[in-house]
Amino acid sequence: MLYSRTVGLPVVTLGEAAELGTVAGLEMDLARGRITGVRVSGRGRRTTVLPWEALHALGADAVLVRSAAGGETRKEAVPKIMGLRVLSEDGEERGTATDLAFDAEDGRLEKLLTDLGEIPAGSVRGFGDYAWVVASP
Repeated sequence: MLYSRTVGLPVVTLGEAAELGTVAGLEMDLARGRITGVRVSGRGRRTTVLPWEALHALGADAVLVRSAAGGETRKEAVPKIMGLRVLSEDGEERGTATDLAFDAEDGRLEKLLTDLGEIPAGSVRGFGDYAWVVASP
């Protein structure tokens, strides 16, 4: 699944079919190489982060969650992921991030897509407000 195709999907509870909001972004643990949560935007400026384990299914048309229980409300903005520079640990330009691929079943990160090609998720060291950092070649 691609990050770009996930953002904006409606988030719906499995049992009640209640719409909680839309996907505003994904929480990641780059050290473990996994998506750890889904940021859901609802009313106002706050987002709720639902843990990955709360998801029942992530499909092309919607995200189904078992329950909204266990979500954590946050005030801070969703971090920008795409459009950032990609730099090696040595400061070498590796392009601009265009998307992020992950396994929709288990949340495992697969690869960072850039305008210059693909970078395996295992080579990603981190990201911040300014850039993604990847292993030096």
